[in-house]
Amino acid sequence: AARAAPAPSAPAPAATASAAPAPERKRATSAGGAKPAKPVTAVAKPKPKPKPKRATTTTAKAGEVRATPAPAPTPRKAAAPKPATAEARETAPAVGPQITQALELAAVLAASVRDEPAPAAAPAAVEASPTPDVLQALAAPAPVAAERAPAEPVASKPAAASARGGRPAGVPSTPRGSRRGVFGTRRKGQQPKRPPVVDAVAAGAVATALVGRGLSAPVAAALLAEVTDHLLPFTDGADLRAAARSALARRIPVPGPPPVGGRSVAFVGAAGSGKTRCAAGLAAAYAAASSLPVAALTLASPDRGAQLAALLAGHGVDVEPHATPDSAAKRIEALRGEALVVLDTPGVSPGDAAAIAELAALLGSLALDETHLVVPATLSAVAAQELVERLAPLRPDGVAMTHADATGHVGAVVELACATRLPLAYVNDGLALPGALRPADPTLIAERMLP
Repeated sequence: AARAAPAPSAPAPAATASAAPAPERKRATSAGGAKPAKPVTAVAKPKPKPKPKRATTTTAKAGEVRATPAPAPTPRKAAAPKPATAEARETAPAVGPQITQALELAAVLAASVRDEPAPAAAPAAVEASPTPDVLQALAAPAPVAAERAPAEPVASKPAAASARGGRPAGVPSTPRGSRRGVFGTRRKGQQPKRPPVVDAVAAGAVATALVGRGLSAPVAAALLAEVTDHLLPFTDGADLRAAARSALARRIPVPGPPPVGGRSVAFVGAAGSGKTRCAAGLAAAYAAASSLPVAALTLASPDRGAQLAALLAGHGVDVEPHATPDSAAKRIEALRGEALVVLDTPGVSPGDAAAIAELAALLGSLALDETHLVVPATLSAVAAQELVERLAPLRPDGVAMTHADATGHVGAVVELACATRLPLAYVNDGLALPGALRPADPTLIAERMLP
C-alpha cells in the first residue's frame, strides 16, 4: 500500500527564510561599517534607546546614509616600514642615522638660542660637525625609505617636549651648570677673563693728577674708565697717561671756526672777572696780525672806556664809548661784515637780577654775533656752576676762562664747559698784549692738566 505523505509544514520554512537575513545585518553593524541606503518605503526600525554622549552623529534624511557614532580615537601604532626593493637598497642612503643626527643637532642649536642646557647627543652624532650627507638630506626631498633596524622604530609624530626646559622627550640633557653652544661647551654664568693690562699704581697716579688740577673725582673716574675700556687698545705702547690726555681733549667742547669776514664779539661777566682784559687782548691780537680792521667799543661804561683805552694804548686801536644802546647798534651795523668789532660791557653782580635783565635787553638790541661769559679759573666748581645759572639771561654762546695764570686748578672751568656744553672759546693766561688771550686748544689744556 502506498505510504501516506507527511503532513506539509509550510509556515516553518517561511519563518526560517524571513529570519535568515537578521544575523547578517547584525554582523555588518558590529563591524563598524555604514548601513546601506534603504528606499523610502522601507519600514523604519524602532529607535534605539539614548546612549551616553559620545562623538557627534549625523541625522540622516530620506534617501541619505545615516552615520553611525564615531568610535573613540585610539592611538595609532607605528606603521611597519615597507621592505625596499633591491634597487632602492643600493641607491637610497641610510637616512635613519642621518635624520637622528640632524634632530639632535637641531635640539642643541635650539637650546643654545633659548639659553638653556642643551641635550646630550651621541658621540658620533654631535661631537663631529654635520657631514655633507646630512645637509644634503635636509635640503633635498625625502628619499626613498630604506630598511631600518628593528631597534630603531619610526615615530609617527615628533617627540613631545618635556615639561622641564622644552627638550624633546627621550633626549638626555647635559649636567646642570653647563651648556653647549654652537662653537663649544662653557660653564653657565662664566665670564671672560679681563686681561690685566692696566697698572693699578699708574691708574691711581693719573686719577690723583686729574683731581689735583681741579677735576671732580666722579668725572676723573669716568674718564679713567673710558680710557681703560676703549682707548688703550689704540694707544701706542698702551700709555695710560697719553690715553687719558687724549680722552680729556676729546671731551672739551670748543666753538667752530669763525665765518669769513668781520664779526661782532662781546665779553660779559662780573666786575673784576677779567672781561675788559679779554676785550683788549682780542682787539690787540687782530690789530697786530689780521687783515681785518678792528673797532673797540664800550657800552654804558662808568669810566667811559678809560680802562680799555689804557690797555690798548700803543696797539693802534681807538676806543669808542657809547652811552646808549642805539648809538652802539648803529655803529655795529655800519661795521658788520667788514671789521672785527669788540664790545666791552659793564660788570654785573650775579645776585643783581635787575641789572642782569637790563644788560640782557641791551645785548638783545645789538644782535651780536658772539657773546662770551667770562669765568675766572680761580672759582670752585660750585661757584662756577652758580655763576652760569644766574647769568643765563644773557644767553652766552661760549665761555672765556680768565686768570689761568693765577692757578693750576683749571679743571673746574673745563668740567663746567663739559657739563653745560658751553664751548670753551678763549683762555686768558697772563698780562701780555697780544699773546695772553688765545683760542682754547683742547690738546694744550689736557697737557696742562695731565703733564
